[in-house]
Amino acid sequence: MEEQIKTQPLILGVDDEPLNQVILEELLSNEFELISVENGQACIEAVSTRKPDLIIMDVNMPVLNGLETCRRLRQDPGCSEIPIIFVSALASSEERLAGYEAGADDYITKPFDEDELKAKICIALKNNELKNSLRNSSQDAMQMAMMAMSSAAEFGVILRFFQNSFTSKDFTELGQQVFSVLDEYGLSGSLIMKQQQAHLFITKDGLDRPLEQSVLENLIGGQRIFEFGSRAVFNGERASLLIRSMPHDDGEKVGRLKDTLAVLIEGVDARIKGIETEQKLYRRQQELSEVIEMAKQSLAGIDSKHKQQRIENAQILSDMGVDIERSFMHLGLSEEQEKALMEMVTDTEAKTDALYEAGLKLDEQFGNIMLRLNSSLKENTETGR
Repeated sequence: MEEQIKTQPLILGVDDEPLNQVILEELLSNEFELISVENGQACIEAVSTRKPDLIIMDVNMPVLNGLETCRRLRQDPGCSEIPIIFVSALASSEERLAGYEAGADDYITKPFDEDELKAKICIALKNNELKNSLRNSSQDAMQMAMMAMSSAAEFGVILRFFQNSFTSKDFTELGQQVFSVLDEYGLSGSLIMKQQQAHLFITKDGLDRPLEQSVLENLIGGQRIFEFGSRAVFNGERASLLIRSMPHDDGEKVGRLKDTLAVLIEGVDARIKGIETEQKLYRRQQELSEVIEMAKQSLAGIDSKHKQQRIENAQILSDMGVDIERSFMHLGLSEEQEKALMEMVTDTEAKTDALYEAGLKLDEQFGNIMLRLNSSLKENTETGR
């Protein structure tokens, strides 16, 4: 296996003195790749051809001096980060300050020490490498933050769907909530939901799309995500969603979108079952309400009949007592026998009244049961809303 050759850093030397160019070549050629030019204009042209890792530049040069060259490089976004070290015989504080104001990273006075020059070159290269690394890390962090924000926004759409879906009372309303989610994602599609007896096919525009309906009827309950061309179908046990045109410009975004839509169809599945359960409960409540109403009406009828029977029974017993008293003179009964017979009639009347009162108590208890059932039914109905 061949070893990878380590590339030497490229240094651009800018000096109008050939002797200074030779000195730089002798000092740096073993550790760096060196290119030399004679003035600032030649430096700008060389940088546009091949970008160096560092520039060592004289200050006083013909055509274009070092300070102006440095300013122009700093104004160019493609060259603004290249480390620049000035090498000059001008050593005053004002001259150093002018170099730094022009945008240089360091300043060495002539004649310079070899070790000092190499040390400053190494420091400048390491600083630039660290700066680039920090910039890349910052860009990566920003990219991750943007991705997290995008994912949170996309997931927020699904959370709102789950919250809103609990308010849907039928399948058509649920379907419209699904299309609201697609609108936020900039997508269009069709939805089919499997009811107990039939399939309900829904489109946002209300158009009949028999081919899409046929596709979804065959795919429902099948492979979780089925793609064909630019289209994709997301399948659940009781629902299938067709997306007519999936985006393909951003692979990572498309991947998140697929995961999100798969979760969406699972939520639709769950809500379908919930709606069916609520509808069954509602029907049972309606049936129970009807039974209770019938029982109340029957109870009222029984109570009315009881009252009528009591009146009729009392009249019968009263008439029987009168008839018995009239017959005493023909029966030849003693006073004690007549008294005993009348006591039997009176006792029978009292027992009949007691039986009637017991019936009223039973009616009252049954009525209380009906009231409790009716109250419980109302509470369940309000809770289910």
